[in-house]
Amino acid sequence: MVLSKSLKLFANKSLFKKQNNHSTLIELISKQIQLRGYQCSIINQRLRKLGDSTEIPTIGIRREDKNVWERRVPLTPSQCEELIKEHGIKIIIQPSTSRAFSEEEYKEAGCEINEDLSSAQTILAVKEVPAHLLLPNKTYMFFSHTIKGQWYNMNMLDTILEKKIRLIDYERIVKEVEIPGTETKTVEERLVRFGPFAGNAGVIDSLHILGERLLTQYGYSSPFISISYAKNYISLEICKYALNEIGRKINAYGIHKDLFPMTFVMTGKGGSVCQGMKEMITQLQPPEVTHKTVEFLTSPTELRALWEKKERGEVTKEDCRKIYVLICGPEHMVRHKTRFNEPFDKFDYYAHPDEYEPIFHETVIPYTRVLLNGMYWNARFPRLITNNQAKQLIDQNRFPLICVGDISCDPLGSVEFLVKTTTISSPVYVNNIKEDKIYDGTVKGEGVAMLAVDHLPAEFPRSSSSLFGSHLFPFIPDIARSFHSMGSPIDTQFKFLPAEIRKAVVTANGRLTPQYEYINRIRGERSKRILVLGSGYVVPPVIDYLLKNPKEICTVTIASDKISTDLINRFGSEKSVNFVNHLNVSEDSSVLNDLIKKCDIVISLIPAPLHPIIAKYCYEHEKHLVTASYISPEMEQWNEKAKEKGLLFVNEIGLDPGIDHMCIMKTLDVICGQKGGKVESFKSYCGALPAPESSDNPLGYKFSWSPIGVLRASQNPCLFLKEGEVVDVNEGSKLMFLNEKVDIPYKGFNFEVVPNRDSLKYIKKYKYLNEKDLKTMMRGTLRFGGFCEIFRVLTILGYLNQKTIIPNGCTSFYDIFCHQLNVDSNDTSFTQLTEKVMNIYNERIEQFFGNATDKCQVEVYNRLKALAKHDVQFAMKGLAKLGLLSKSTTIERPKSGLLLDLVCGHLEKELSLKPEDRDLNFMIHEFVVNYEKEKIKERITSTVCVYGDAKTGSATSRTVGIPVAIAAVLVARDHEVMKKAVGGGGVIGPTSTPLLYEGVLDLLEKEGIKVEEQVETVEEL
Repeated sequence: MVLSKSLKLFANKSLFKKQNNHSTLIELISKQIQLRGYQCSIINQRLRKLGDSTEIPTIGIRREDKNVWERRVPLTPSQCEELIKEHGIKIIIQPSTSRAFSEEEYKEAGCEINEDLSSAQTILAVKEVPAHLLLPNKTYMFFSHTIKGQWYNMNMLDTILEKKIRLIDYERIVKEVEIPGTETKTVEERLVRFGPFAGNAGVIDSLHILGERLLTQYGYSSPFISISYAKNYISLEICKYALNEIGRKINAYGIHKDLFPMTFVMTGKGGSVCQGMKEMITQLQPPEVTHKTVEFLTSPTELRALWEKKERGEVTKEDCRKIYVLICGPEHMVRHKTRFNEPFDKFDYYAHPDEYEPIFHETVIPYTRVLLNGMYWNARFPRLITNNQAKQLIDQNRFPLICVGDISCDPLGSVEFLVKTTTISSPVYVNNIKEDKIYDGTVKGEGVAMLAVDHLPAEFPRSSSSLFGSHLFPFIPDIARSFHSMGSPIDTQFKFLPAEIRKAVVTANGRLTPQYEYINRIRGERSKRILVLGSGYVVPPVIDYLLKNPKEICTVTIASDKISTDLINRFGSEKSVNFVNHLNVSEDSSVLNDLIKKCDIVISLIPAPLHPIIAKYCYEHEKHLVTASYISPEMEQWNEKAKEKGLLFVNEIGLDPGIDHMCIMKTLDVICGQKGGKVESFKSYCGALPAPESSDNPLGYKFSWSPIGVLRASQNPCLFLKEGEVVDVNEGSKLMFLNEKVDIPYKGFNFEVVPNRDSLKYIKKYKYLNEKDLKTMMRGTLRFGGFCEIFRVLTILGYLNQKTIIPNGCTSFYDIFCHQLNVDSNDTSFTQLTEKVMNIYNERIEQFFGNATDKCQVEVYNRLKALAKHDVQFAMKGLAKLGLLSKSTTIERPKSGLLLDLVCGHLEKELSLKPEDRDLNFMIHEFVVNYEKEKIKERITSTVCVYGDAKTGSATSRTVGIPVAIAAVLVARDHEVMKKAVGGGGVIGPTSTPLLYEGVLDLLEKEGIKVEEQVETVEEL
């Protein structure tokens, strides 16, 4: 501070302006300092060091990117101008169009506008800096939210240490202030703060939420409905005027007697936040109104008395024309465990919090409508209220809380059921504490409306920035000139910093400074860094779920060959989400290697053949891996290696495979493991389809991604057990002929099922099944009626053969169809085409099933023969509607020249799932179980039915993506326990341990993906 004052003293002296020799200048300044009686030992060191350096002290002010509403700045243009002119400091401003102060204002102040801040030794911001944007070996100043070991910023703190950044936290720039009337007791006073603005905005926003919730949730109109969010007012003065108007309405019309008493409780007594809250709540008392519309209470006893008055039925009209406010200090929150009759000593409480017990939940909360929380809290002290205390009060019907305005914004802090912070654009959610449910972005729903905007002063960005900058300004010159000490021992660095700043230095030289080493003890296990490979339609639900679990997941990096603009727009503002574009997994080995090295868990959503490449890097760097794909032989080869290093390579954790296996195992655990039943019949069917109202085409099917997978799957061989006979169909072209109707509890669906590959291998996978007991074992794919008929014709004409080349000379789909039938396209009618197809169709039925001996295929043969004419006619009409018999459409040949790829491209264009369409995922498992001891046989039917919508995403993306994300969170949280459960790790699937399948299913239910079960008696033995 002395140095900056000295330099300012000489700023306008001609000698200072003319002097080019640093040494002479330093001697002159030193003499002037001595004349004024200052101690010069440290100052001379600083000045001498400055004299040896030609580098100009440079401050960088970075753009705020935590969220779009953060428009505040650490220094205003006028404050920057003074630093430049009076202190010789260079200032670089990173461009931003969202600041409350324009780039032009900073230019006029003499600042440089530049994206690159690397030449600045000291970088200022308001809120946290994304970890990947931190520049190494710099001094950073911002609100870091790390000093209480906040788990959501520990990854950032780790990066700060790794990059040897000196972190100065505004929150810890304090001075000791002596308590009046004492000789030895002092308290810390924050010197750099946004003052009362957080309290100002918090009250306004809370009143708005109160008014809206009273109306929409409880059906009461109130004066508070007329107040808006603070962001919508042009200034603080206008806000105060609006509150005056609300006070006039309270005076004139009152508040409904059912809502008496309308009680507000504030915490943080004596702090600037509480002062700001009180300033605004007082505006509800208009100056000209003599009736008291705001009554300040002095104790919880007075608070309780209001409710007792209501119970006695003594409430008057005058009582309803006011609100009641209690400002609580620690004396209202705790009491000494043994000294009940002694006066409360808050300084003893601060020194020995373990000797005190909480009372706030008993004496205050049961009588509070609105809690405005502005207190500082850390884990040494009792909470205001815990989750368990809140649940007990709810059960006792003693929990009248409507709204919490938590200006402290401390998740899981003094108000434990504040589970997350909010933003100015989405400031509120409802916490159903009793059922542990969160309703985002709404004031409706059972529970408590929670406001927890962690940047409330940003609602008054210019005013709050000016005040903040005026607090920070006096420290900047010394901090800016201290850059030369970076890398020196911390004691040396401190010599070049004011005493108030030394207390705020959290990290230096890659280590926590001694006063903050406690963070390592309280931070707990580090949350995990997730790398998501892929950017397809499944990715958004994955990211959404990961972001809901910041305690387990600290950062998410999305890496892909092409990341869509929609994905960047959706998650680009999230502080914990990073993007790596143009990544080619097969070719960019060094980039991929570096990405996997720096993460903890990889979620691979790229094509399954590439998973073994990812497994290789995960093995080398000892990272866990999660995929939704089948366990291929190539992936299985990593089992023992992964187990050696204690790694979990989790696969088949999507919809099918995934949810299907998990539902099955959970049911089998009960009917076989617990009840001792024997499964005689097991059927498992699943389908990803358009919703019925969107199935408006002959196939009854639409695509939200490339159809190639569906087309190829239609030619798979299959193996299953039906009524005691093994059905082995090793010729894939027969598959579409094996469909049969499905009888399900929901009669409105016209479902058919097609066998899905090898069903018998799952007998061993589901450990309770026994070949001796089983008579039927079949897994299948659901389709709407009509799908298979059309695919049969495409199959017999070679459209789905992966070797069929588009015939030369064919320019339309009609030409191709005629060529495949070996007829002249210029001289063949539709009726003749149909007859020709009918002949081939009947021939193929005879070829496929004419010599069948097993009961199943004999039944298929009889059914196909009986319906052949109908099925072919339906298929031909369907092909025409799909454009596959079009004469007018000129085909665009794919590069491969394959007919399959041509059909794929056409169907993708014609049958894509439109934005207005909904999709449907339907899954059904049917068990017929014999309970021999009870002499009873039951049919257990489990169903999962999920619809997509515009808000939450498609059903398929959610049922694939959310289980993958849940599995990653479970691995992050419980990997040690899970490893033990599966024998040390390895390549595992969804049925490997109940920890996985029960854990995923339980959490899926909270996301609205629920298993419904029906049980009926089939036969009494």
